[in-house]
Amino acid sequence: MGFEVWKPLDEIGTDKYLYHYTSMEKAYSILYNNELLFSAPSKTNDIFEQKVKIAFKDYDYSNFCDVLNKEERIRNYLNRVRERIRILCFSMDTKFKTEEDKKQYIEMRDSLSSDMKTANVIGRGFALPRMWTQYADNSKGVCFILNKSEVIKIVQKNLINYYFDNVTYSPLYTPYLIAQKELDDIDKLIEKYKESAINKMISDQYQFMKYDLLYKLSDWENEYECRLITVVDEGSEMASLKKVGKAIEGVVVGANVDKLHTTLLKNLCEKIDVRQINYNDIITTIQTIGGILS
Repeated sequence: MGFEVWKPLDEIGTDKYLYHYTSMEKAYSILYNNELLFSAPSKTNDIFEQKVKIAFKDYDYSNFCDVLNKEERIRNYLNRVRERIRILCFSMDTKFKTEEDKKQYIEMRDSLSSDMKTANVIGRGFALPRMWTQYADNSKGVCFILNKSEVIKIVQKNLINYYFDNVTYSPLYTPYLIAQKELDDIDKLIEKYKESAINKMISDQYQFMKYDLLYKLSDWENEYECRLITVVDEGSEMASLKKVGKAIEGVVVGANVDKLHTTLLKNLCEKIDVRQINYNDIITTIQTIGGILS
């Protein structure tokens, strides 16, 4: 693992790592149980995720009643089985939106002294201030750094029905418009597979489901989110990704975490590098537990 995981943004490989922010209490549970827990879409803090983002196009209304019945069946089904969908959220390293953004970053980096250039972690997926505030108990929690290729291996070994993809952000809320043929296909799928139709929609990556679960408003784009989506059996509540310890390459504790927790985490993670994020007047850095600048 070594120093690679802590490199500055411009030196890190594209899409090499995933980042999972959580509270200190949940961090201990993740380490003890060696698993990450999924959540229901209704538990997210985005109100648009609580219901299905679909709409139906205008059709040939010569069969008006038939179309309305299909629409109602599909919407009722999708809203009902949504309770069985589970998501596991990760952040990624910042991607430059424009060449100007990249230029500004390079200018900032080049203005630093040599030791600060090495220590600078601005833009890394474990150094996103909004994420520390919203998902890691106002910087009193933890961010796990996971090797993406190892996570994918774990997913492929342990899950059958899943999506694993980056979230796409849009400036305006626009529902997915279902056309006539797609309407008929979805209705037939539900009629054939009943409650298990949602499993096929997920495993076969139906476009309208992908849109519903992987498109968010641009308000959220600074989370740089990647999602793992799966389905639990009817009547089941919990879903987890097991044996994630194989993928964890670093643990970052928040700037407001006290020494007791940092020491406990260090002892729990004997084979994993644990460091604490640090903010100063110039840049964001990380420190080894003991205060030595990396």
